[in-house]
Amino acid sequence: MANIISLNGRIQQKQAVEQTQMARRKALALRQAFRCRRCSNICEKCGLEIDENELLKTRPDHDHEVAIPYRFCESCTEEYLDFIHRLQGKGKVQYYWRNDEWLETWRRWIDFQASMDRYVRTKAFVQLVDEMQRGASSE
Repeated sequence: MANIISLNGRIQQKQAVEQTQMARRKALALRQAFRCRRCSNICEKCGLEIDENELLKTRPDHDHEVAIPYRFCESCTEEYLDFIHRLQGKGKVQYYWRNDEWLETWRRWIDFQASMDRYVRTKAFVQLVDEMQRGASSE
């Protein structure tokens, strides 16, 4: 009888492993969704750290007709403005490397940001955040 393996013990052990894996997956999903997207000192496009003074300074080349809905470093701000101006038929033509593929990368990056914004507002994602907050508060 001592050699008989307890099925209940195995089932409980397997469930504990599955629960641990599920908790890890949930935490990773949250981390990926919020991966410094809302950090106030990080460029949302390239991830470069932004000096607080840089955020406050005004840009002489920004005509203020173009809203900048993202937090960018100086380089990405300049690229974003050029991207918007090119869509309007303007832009800096001397920057020959900013070609159709460059425009496409910006379009796709902006589409990705919009998609992530929609995703974090979904019922399922909000439920995940609530579950993780409840789990963290009960620990």
